[in-house]
Amino acid sequence: MEAASNAFLLKLSDAMRPLADATAIQAEVCRLLGTHLQADRTYYAQIEEDKAIARVERDFVRGGSPSLVGSYRFEDFGWIIPLLREGRTVVVDDVDHTELIPIGDRPAMTSIRILSHISVPVIKRGALVGSLSVTEPHPRGWTDAEVRIVQLTAERLWSAIVRARAETALRQSEERYRLLFDTMGQGYVDAELVRDASGRAIDYRLLEVNAAFERLTGVPVTQARGRTAREAIPQLEDWWVENCARVVAQGYPERIEHEVASLGRWYEAHIYPRGGDRFNALYEEITERKVAEQRLRSSEERHGFLLRLNDALRGLASAHDIQSAAAPKLGGQLGVSSVGYCGGGADEDNYVAGGEYGDGRMPSLAGWRARISDHGPGFGPLVRAGKIVATSDVRRDPKAHPGGSADAAARSIVSGAGVPLLKGGRLVGFFYLGQPLPR
Repeated sequence: MEAASNAFLLKLSDAMRPLADATAIQAEVCRLLGTHLQADRTYYAQIEEDKAIARVERDFVRGGSPSLVGSYRFEDFGWIIPLLREGRTVVVDDVDHTELIPIGDRPAMTSIRILSHISVPVIKRGALVGSLSVTEPHPRGWTDAEVRIVQLTAERLWSAIVRARAETALRQSEERYRLLFDTMGQGYVDAELVRDASGRAIDYRLLEVNAAFERLTGVPVTQARGRTAREAIPQLEDWWVENCARVVAQGYPERIEHEVASLGRWYEAHIYPRGGDRFNALYEEITERKVAEQRLRSSEERHGFLLRLNDALRGLASAHDIQSAAAPKLGGQLGVSSVGYCGGGADEDNYVAGGEYGDGRMPSLAGWRARISDHGPGFGPLVRAGKIVATSDVRRDPKAHPGGSADAAARSIVSGAGVPLLKGGRLVGFFYLGQPLPR
Protein backbone atom coordinates (compact mmCIF):
# COMPACT_ATOMS: atom_id res chain seq x y z
CA MET A 1 0.00 0.00 0.00
CA GLU A 2 2.86 2.40 0.80
CA ALA A 3 4.46 1.72 -2.59
CA ALA A 4 1.13 2.41 -4.33
CA SER A 5 0.70 5.66 -2.37
CA ASN A 6 4.24 6.79 -3.20
CA ALA A 7 3.72 5.96 -6.86
CA PHE A 8 0.49 7.99 -6.88
CA LEU A 9 2.17 10.99 -5.21
CA LEU A 10 4.99 10.88 -7.78
CA LYS A 11 2.42 10.77 -10.59
CA LEU A 12 0.57 13.67 -8.96
CA SER A 13 3.73 15.80 -8.73
CA ASP A 14 4.62 15.07 -12.36
CA ALA A 15 1.11 16.04 -13.51
CA MET A 16 1.04 19.33 -11.59
CA ARG A 17 4.56 20.48 -12.44
CA PRO A 18 3.91 21.80 -15.99
CA LEU A 19 0.56 23.43 -15.10
CA ALA A 20 0.63 27.19 -14.57
CA ASP A 21 -3.08 27.87 -14.01
CA ALA A 22 -4.53 27.29 -10.52
CA THR A 23 -7.91 26.18 -11.88
CA ALA A 24 -6.32 23.68 -14.24
CA ILE A 25 -4.27 22.30 -11.34
CA GLN A 26 -7.45 21.78 -9.26
CA ALA A 27 -9.13 19.96 -12.15
CA GLU A 28 -6.18 17.65 -12.77
CA VAL A 29 -5.63 16.84 -9.08
CA CYS A 30 -9.34 16.07 -8.59
CA ARG A 31 -9.28 13.80 -11.63
CA LEU A 32 -6.19 11.88 -10.51
CA LEU A 33 -7.35 11.52 -6.90
CA GLY A 34 -10.87 10.45 -7.87
CA THR A 35 -9.53 7.89 -10.33
CA HIS A 36 -6.97 6.58 -7.82
CA LEU A 37 -9.61 6.07 -5.11
CA GLN A 38 -12.29 5.03 -7.62
CA ALA A 39 -14.54 7.60 -5.97
CA ASP A 40 -17.77 9.04 -7.38
CA ARG A 41 -16.80 12.69 -6.96
CA THR A 42 -13.75 14.74 -5.97
CA TYR A 43 -13.66 18.51 -5.54
CA TYR A 44 -11.63 21.30 -3.98
CA ALA A 45 -13.51 24.12 -2.22
CA GLN A 46 -11.85 27.48 -1.77
CA ILE A 47 -12.96 28.98 1.53
CA GLU A 48 -13.68 32.72 1.61
CA GLU A 49 -14.22 33.51 5.28
CA ASP A 50 -14.89 37.22 4.68
CA LYS A 51 -17.85 36.33 2.43
CA ALA A 52 -18.87 33.21 4.40
CA ILE A 53 -18.88 31.14 1.22
CA ALA A 54 -17.14 28.06 -0.17
CA ARG A 55 -16.42 28.22 -3.88
CA VAL A 56 -15.87 25.11 -6.05
CA GLU A 57 -14.19 26.01 -9.36
CA ARG A 58 -13.54 22.50 -10.64
CA ASP A 59 -14.57 18.98 -9.65
CA PHE A 60 -14.27 15.47 -11.01
CA VAL A 61 -17.34 13.24 -11.33
CA ARG A 62 -17.09 9.68 -12.59
CA GLY A 63 -20.58 8.40 -11.70
CA GLY A 64 -24.07 9.78 -12.18
CA SER A 65 -23.79 12.45 -9.50
CA PRO A 66 -24.17 16.14 -10.41
CA SER A 67 -21.22 18.51 -10.57
CA LEU A 68 -20.82 20.74 -7.51
CA VAL A 69 -19.11 23.63 -9.28
CA GLY A 70 -20.49 26.82 -7.80
CA SER A 71 -20.63 28.91 -4.61
CA TYR A 72 -22.17 27.74 -1.33
CA ARG A 73 -23.07 29.64 1.83
CA PHE A 74 -21.60 28.44 5.10
CA GLU A 75 -25.10 28.28 6.57
CA ASP A 76 -26.11 25.66 4.00
CA PHE A 77 -23.60 23.21 5.48
CA GLY A 78 -22.92 24.89 8.78
CA TRP A 79 -22.17 21.69 10.68
CA ILE A 80 -18.87 21.01 8.88
CA ILE A 81 -17.28 24.47 8.84
CA PRO A 82 -16.40 24.56 12.60
CA LEU A 83 -14.81 21.10 12.31
CA LEU A 84 -12.68 22.16 9.37
CA ARG A 85 -11.65 25.39 11.13
CA GLU A 86 -10.28 23.23 13.95
CA GLY A 87 -8.08 21.45 11.41
CA ARG A 88 -10.01 18.19 11.71
CA THR A 89 -10.23 15.75 8.82
CA VAL A 90 -13.91 14.84 8.57
CA VAL A 91 -14.55 11.18 7.69
CA VAL A 92 -18.13 9.96 7.30
CA ASP A 93 -18.78 6.36 6.31
CA ASP A 94 -22.59 6.73 6.27
CA VAL A 95 -24.45 10.06 6.41
CA ASP A 96 -27.50 8.39 7.95
CA HIS A 97 -25.51 6.78 10.76
CA THR A 98 -23.11 9.38 12.15
CA GLU A 99 -23.19 11.70 15.13
CA LEU A 100 -21.26 14.38 13.20
CA ILE A 101 -24.18 15.48 11.02
CA PRO A 102 -27.38 16.80 12.63
CA ILE A 103 -30.49 14.98 11.42
CA GLY A 104 -31.88 18.19 9.95
CA ASP A 105 -28.77 18.62 7.74
CA ARG A 106 -28.76 15.11 6.29
CA PRO A 107 -31.36 15.70 3.53
CA ALA A 108 -29.16 18.44 2.05
CA MET A 109 -26.32 15.92 1.78
CA THR A 110 -28.37 13.12 0.27
CA SER A 111 -30.02 15.51 -2.20
CA ILE A 112 -26.65 15.97 -3.92
CA ARG A 113 -25.79 12.25 -3.64
CA ILE A 114 -23.35 12.43 -0.75
CA LEU A 115 -23.85 9.46 1.58
CA SER A 116 -20.18 9.08 2.57
CA HIS A 117 -17.20 11.39 2.25
CA ILE A 118 -13.76 12.55 3.34
CA SER A 119 -13.11 16.29 3.76
CA VAL A 120 -9.55 17.50 4.51
CA PRO A 121 -9.07 21.12 5.61
CA VAL A 122 -6.21 23.30 4.42
CA ILE A 123 -5.12 25.57 7.26
CA LYS A 124 -2.62 28.36 6.60
CA ARG A 125 -1.54 30.94 9.18
CA GLY A 126 -4.22 29.59 11.49
CA ALA A 127 -7.03 30.23 8.99
CA LEU A 128 -9.15 27.83 6.96
CA VAL A 129 -8.41 28.53 3.28
CA GLY A 130 -9.78 25.46 1.55
CA SER A 131 -10.83 21.84 1.74
CA LEU A 132 -10.38 18.80 -0.48
CA SER A 133 -13.27 16.33 -0.50
CA VAL A 134 -14.00 12.87 -1.88
CA THR A 135 -17.64 11.67 -1.90
CA GLU A 136 -19.71 8.59 -2.67
CA PRO A 137 -23.49 8.22 -3.32
CA HIS A 138 -23.55 5.19 -1.03
CA PRO A 139 -22.02 4.23 2.33
CA ARG A 140 -18.30 3.43 2.16
CA GLY A 141 -15.89 2.39 4.89
CA TRP A 142 -12.88 4.63 4.27
CA THR A 143 -9.52 3.11 5.18
CA ASP A 144 -6.75 4.92 7.05
CA ALA A 145 -4.60 4.69 3.91
CA GLU A 146 -7.31 6.36 1.82
CA VAL A 147 -7.73 9.16 4.36
CA ARG A 148 -3.96 9.67 4.45
CA ILE A 149 -3.65 9.92 0.66
CA VAL A 150 -6.36 12.62 0.59
CA GLN A 151 -4.50 14.54 3.33
CA LEU A 152 -1.19 14.37 1.45
CA THR A 153 -2.89 15.34 -1.80
CA ALA A 154 -4.55 18.37 -0.17
CA GLU A 155 -1.20 19.74 1.02
CA ARG A 156 0.42 19.24 -2.39
CA LEU A 157 -2.57 20.78 -4.14
CA TRP A 158 -2.34 23.87 -1.96
CA SER A 159 1.40 24.21 -2.67
CA ALA A 160 0.79 23.88 -6.40
CA ILE A 161 -2.01 26.46 -6.31
CA VAL A 162 0.27 28.88 -4.46
CA ARG A 163 3.02 28.29 -7.02
CA ALA A 164 0.65 28.95 -9.93
CA ARG A 165 -0.67 32.10 -8.33
CA ALA A 166 2.87 33.23 -7.57
CA GLU A 167 3.96 32.87 -11.18
CA THR A 168 0.89 34.75 -12.38
CA ALA A 169 1.52 37.51 -9.88
CA LEU A 170 5.15 37.87 -10.97
CA ARG A 171 4.00 38.34 -14.56
CA GLN A 172 1.50 41.00 -13.60
CA SER A 173 2.09 43.86 -11.20
CA GLU A 174 4.55 44.65 -8.42
CA GLU A 175 1.59 45.47 -6.18
CA ARG A 176 0.13 42.00 -6.51
CA TYR A 177 3.60 40.51 -6.18
CA ARG A 178 4.11 42.29 -2.85
CA LEU A 179 0.87 40.93 -1.42
CA LEU A 180 1.88 37.42 -2.40
CA PHE A 181 5.43 37.98 -1.15
CA ASP A 182 4.14 38.61 2.36
CA THR A 183 1.75 35.65 2.50
CA MET A 184 3.03 32.90 0.21
CA GLY A 185 4.19 29.57 1.59
CA GLN A 186 6.93 29.10 -1.02
CA GLY A 187 10.37 30.57 -0.56
CA TYR A 188 11.23 33.63 -2.66
CA VAL A 189 14.62 35.14 -3.46
CA ASP A 190 15.53 38.30 -5.36
CA ALA A 191 19.24 37.94 -6.12
CA GLU A 192 22.14 39.23 -8.19
CA LEU A 193 25.20 37.31 -9.34
CA VAL A 194 28.58 38.12 -7.80
CA ARG A 195 31.51 37.82 -10.23
CA ASP A 196 35.29 37.69 -9.81
CA ALA A 197 37.81 39.85 -11.67
CA SER A 198 37.63 37.58 -14.69
CA GLY A 199 33.83 37.86 -14.90
CA ARG A 200 33.09 34.35 -13.66
CA ALA A 201 30.05 34.01 -11.37
CA ILE A 202 31.31 32.84 -7.95
CA ASP A 203 28.30 33.64 -5.72
CA TYR A 204 25.02 35.56 -5.66
CA ARG A 205 23.77 38.22 -3.29
CA LEU A 206 20.38 37.79 -1.61
CA LEU A 207 18.86 41.22 -2.14
CA GLU A 208 15.48 40.16 -0.76
CA VAL A 209 14.01 37.02 0.76
CA ASN A 210 10.57 36.33 2.17
CA ALA A 211 9.47 34.88 5.51
CA ALA A 212 9.26 31.37 4.07
CA PHE A 213 13.01 31.46 3.39
CA GLU A 214 13.77 30.93 7.07
CA ARG A 215 11.31 28.05 7.40
CA LEU A 216 12.61 26.28 4.29
CA THR A 217 16.36 26.72 4.90
CA GLY A 218 16.67 27.21 8.65
CA VAL A 219 18.64 30.42 8.01
CA PRO A 220 17.06 33.52 9.67
CA VAL A 221 15.91 36.16 7.19
CA THR A 222 17.92 38.81 9.05
CA GLN A 223 21.09 36.77 8.50
CA ALA A 224 20.38 36.24 4.81
CA ARG A 225 19.02 39.51 3.45
CA GLY A 226 21.82 41.58 1.89
CA ARG A 227 24.43 38.83 2.23
CA THR A 228 25.76 36.44 -0.36
CA ALA A 229 24.42 32.91 -0.58
CA ARG A 230 27.76 31.49 0.62
CA GLU A 231 27.72 33.79 3.63
CA ALA A 232 24.21 32.61 4.51
CA ILE A 233 24.97 28.94 3.75
CA PRO A 234 28.78 28.52 4.00
CA GLN A 235 28.88 25.00 2.51
CA LEU A 236 26.64 25.84 -0.46
CA GLU A 237 27.66 23.74 -3.46
CA ASP A 238 29.06 25.38 -6.61
CA TRP A 239 26.20 23.67 -8.51
CA TRP A 240 23.69 26.29 -7.34
CA VAL A 241 25.78 29.27 -8.40
CA GLU A 242 26.66 27.68 -11.75
CA ASN A 243 23.03 26.91 -12.62
CA CYS A 244 21.72 30.32 -11.57
CA ALA A 245 24.44 31.90 -13.76
CA ARG A 246 23.43 29.64 -16.64
CA VAL A 247 19.76 30.66 -16.41
CA VAL A 248 20.77 34.34 -16.31
CA ALA A 249 22.95 33.86 -19.39
CA GLN A 250 20.31 31.99 -21.42
CA GLY A 251 17.64 34.57 -20.59
CA TYR A 252 14.60 32.34 -20.03
CA PRO A 253 13.10 30.65 -16.93
CA GLU A 254 13.99 27.15 -15.85
CA ARG A 255 13.00 24.68 -13.16
CA ILE A 256 15.81 22.87 -11.34
CA GLU A 257 16.03 20.29 -8.55
CA HIS A 258 19.04 19.69 -6.35
CA GLU A 259 20.15 18.97 -2.82
CA VAL A 260 21.81 21.43 -0.46
CA ALA A 261 23.97 18.76 1.13
CA SER A 262 25.06 20.93 4.07
CA LEU A 263 21.39 21.36 5.06
CA GLY A 264 20.41 17.79 4.20
CA ARG A 265 17.45 19.09 2.19
CA TRP A 266 16.28 18.85 -1.43
CA TYR A 267 14.73 21.83 -3.19
CA GLU A 268 12.79 22.48 -6.37
CA ALA A 269 13.46 25.98 -7.69
CA HIS A 270 11.86 27.98 -10.50
CA ILE A 271 14.44 30.58 -11.61
CA TYR A 272 13.44 33.68 -13.59
CA PRO A 273 16.08 35.99 -15.19
CA ARG A 274 15.28 39.69 -14.77
CA GLY A 275 17.95 41.29 -16.95
CA GLY A 276 21.61 41.86 -16.31
CA ASP A 277 22.81 39.67 -13.45
CA ARG A 278 19.49 39.83 -11.56
CA PHE A 279 17.18 36.86 -11.11
CA ASN A 280 14.26 35.72 -8.98
CA ALA A 281 13.71 32.24 -7.59
CA LEU A 282 10.60 30.55 -6.23
CA TYR A 283 11.40 27.38 -4.40
CA GLU A 284 10.06 24.76 -2.03
CA GLU A 285 11.54 21.86 -0.12
CA ILE A 286 10.94 18.48 -1.78
CA THR A 287 12.97 16.27 0.56
CA GLU A 288 9.95 14.10 1.40
CA ARG A 289 9.21 13.56 -2.28
CA LYS A 290 12.83 12.71 -3.11
CA VAL A 291 12.96 10.20 -0.25
CA ALA A 292 9.75 8.60 -1.55
CA GLU A 293 11.21 8.46 -5.08
CA GLN A 294 14.40 6.85 -3.78
CA ARG A 295 12.43 4.28 -1.81
CA LEU A 296 10.40 3.45 -4.90
CA ARG A 297 13.51 3.14 -7.06
CA SER A 298 15.27 1.02 -4.41
CA SER A 299 12.25 -1.28 -4.21
CA GLU A 300 12.20 -1.68 -7.99
CA GLU A 301 15.98 -2.29 -8.08
CA ARG A 302 15.77 -4.94 -5.36
CA HIS A 303 12.88 -6.65 -7.15
CA GLY A 304 14.79 -6.65 -10.42
CA PHE A 305 17.91 -8.06 -8.74
CA LEU A 306 15.96 -10.88 -7.12
CA LEU A 307 14.39 -11.78 -10.48
CA ARG A 308 17.83 -11.87 -12.13
CA LEU A 309 19.21 -13.95 -9.26
CA ASN A 310 16.32 -16.39 -9.50
CA ASP A 311 16.93 -16.80 -13.24
CA ALA A 312 20.65 -17.44 -12.64
CA LEU A 313 20.02 -20.09 -10.00
CA ARG A 314 17.17 -21.88 -11.77
CA GLY A 315 18.21 -25.36 -12.80
CA LEU A 316 21.40 -25.49 -10.71
CA ALA A 317 21.64 -28.55 -8.45
CA SER A 318 24.99 -28.53 -6.63
CA ALA A 319 25.79 -26.30 -3.69
CA HIS A 320 29.06 -25.21 -5.33
CA ASP A 321 27.33 -24.18 -8.58
CA ILE A 322 24.64 -22.26 -6.69
CA GLN A 323 27.22 -20.41 -4.57
CA SER A 324 29.38 -19.65 -7.60
CA ALA A 325 26.40 -18.26 -9.53
CA ALA A 326 25.00 -16.20 -6.66
CA ALA A 327 28.29 -14.56 -5.59
CA PRO A 328 28.96 -12.53 -8.78
CA LYS A 329 25.33 -11.43 -8.99
CA LEU A 330 25.48 -10.08 -5.43
CA GLY A 331 28.92 -8.55 -5.96
CA GLY A 332 27.82 -6.72 -9.08
CA GLN A 333 24.62 -5.46 -7.43
CA LEU A 334 26.45 -4.04 -4.40
CA GLY A 335 29.67 -3.01 -6.15
CA VAL A 336 31.94 -4.84 -3.71
CA SER A 337 35.37 -6.37 -4.36
CA SER A 338 34.78 -9.81 -2.89
CA VAL A 339 31.74 -11.97 -2.16
CA GLY A 340 31.63 -15.57 -1.06
CA TYR A 341 29.78 -18.14 0.97
CA CYS A 342 31.36 -19.65 4.08
CA GLY A 343 30.18 -23.00 5.38
CA GLY A 344 30.21 -23.16 9.18
CA GLY A 345 31.80 -25.95 11.15
CA ALA A 346 30.18 -28.09 13.81
CA ASP A 347 31.44 -25.82 16.59
CA GLU A 348 29.98 -22.71 14.89
CA ASP A 349 33.42 -21.06 14.94
CA ASN A 350 35.51 -22.67 12.21
CA TYR A 351 34.55 -22.03 8.62
CA VAL A 352 35.86 -22.41 5.07
CA ALA A 353 35.27 -19.90 2.26
CA GLY A 354 33.99 -20.99 -1.14
CA GLY A 355 31.78 -20.06 -4.09
CA GLU A 356 33.69 -16.80 -4.43
CA TYR A 357 33.43 -13.75 -6.67
CA GLY A 358 36.24 -11.17 -6.85
CA ASP A 359 37.02 -8.12 -8.97
CA GLY A 360 40.80 -8.66 -8.74
CA ARG A 361 41.56 -5.98 -6.16
CA MET A 362 41.90 -8.50 -3.31
CA PRO A 363 43.60 -11.88 -2.96
CA SER A 364 41.24 -14.80 -3.52
CA LEU A 365 39.53 -16.04 -0.37
CA ALA A 366 38.54 -19.40 -1.87
CA GLY A 367 39.45 -22.20 0.51
CA TRP A 368 40.27 -19.75 3.32
CA ARG A 369 39.97 -21.60 6.62
CA ALA A 370 39.58 -19.41 9.67
CA ARG A 371 37.64 -18.93 12.87
CA ILE A 372 35.03 -16.29 13.57
CA SER A 373 36.68 -15.56 16.91
CA ASP A 374 39.92 -14.63 15.08
CA HIS A 375 38.28 -11.38 13.91
CA GLY A 376 37.58 -10.04 17.37
CA PRO A 377 35.53 -10.72 20.49
CA GLY A 378 32.55 -8.70 19.30
CA PHE A 379 31.84 -10.62 16.09
CA GLY A 380 31.14 -14.17 17.27
CA PRO A 381 28.13 -13.54 19.56
CA LEU A 382 26.44 -11.35 16.93
CA VAL A 383 26.92 -13.79 14.04
CA ARG A 384 25.82 -16.78 16.10
CA ALA A 385 22.72 -14.82 17.12
CA GLY A 386 21.84 -14.34 13.44
CA LYS A 387 22.77 -10.64 13.36
CA ILE A 388 24.27 -9.03 10.28
CA VAL A 389 27.74 -7.78 11.19
CA ALA A 390 29.18 -4.88 9.19
CA THR A 391 32.33 -2.82 9.63
CA SER A 392 33.32 0.27 7.67
CA ASP A 393 36.95 -0.10 8.80
CA VAL A 394 38.02 -3.20 10.69
CA ARG A 395 41.11 -1.39 11.98
CA ARG A 396 38.95 1.03 13.95
CA ASP A 397 35.97 -1.16 14.84
CA PRO A 398 35.57 -1.79 18.61
CA LYS A 399 34.11 -5.22 17.82
CA ALA A 400 37.42 -6.25 16.23
CA HIS A 401 40.90 -6.79 17.65
CA PRO A 402 42.81 -3.49 18.02
CA GLY A 403 44.11 -2.58 14.59
CA GLY A 404 42.16 -5.47 13.01
CA SER A 405 43.12 -9.12 12.73
CA ALA A 406 46.42 -10.07 11.11
CA ASP A 407 44.62 -12.67 9.00
CA ALA A 408 42.23 -10.08 7.57
CA ALA A 409 45.08 -7.65 6.93
CA ALA A 410 47.02 -10.29 5.04
CA ARG A 411 44.04 -10.73 2.75
CA SER A 412 43.54 -6.97 2.26
CA ILE A 413 40.17 -6.93 4.06
CA VAL A 414 39.57 -3.42 5.40
CA SER A 415 35.77 -3.23 5.36
CA GLY A 416 33.08 -5.83 4.95
CA ALA A 417 30.00 -7.56 6.24
CA GLY A 418 28.86 -11.02 7.28
CA VAL A 419 25.27 -12.14 6.71
CA PRO A 420 24.67 -15.29 8.81
CA LEU A 421 22.39 -18.22 7.98
CA LEU A 422 20.89 -20.09 10.94
CA LYS A 423 19.01 -23.37 10.81
CA GLY A 424 17.36 -24.74 13.92
CA GLY A 425 19.03 -22.00 15.93
CA ARG A 426 22.52 -23.11 14.80
CA LEU A 427 24.94 -21.18 12.58
CA VAL A 428 25.46 -23.21 9.40
CA GLY A 429 27.12 -20.57 7.21
CA PHE A 430 27.19 -16.98 6.09
CA PHE A 431 27.78 -14.74 3.08
CA TYR A 432 30.77 -12.44 3.40
CA LEU A 433 31.36 -9.17 1.57
CA GLY A 434 34.83 -7.62 1.49
CA GLN A 435 36.48 -4.38 0.38
CA PRO A 436 40.19 -3.38 0.38
CA LEU A 437 39.30 0.17 1.43
CA PRO A 438 37.05 1.72 4.10
CA ARG A 439 33.40 1.78 3.04
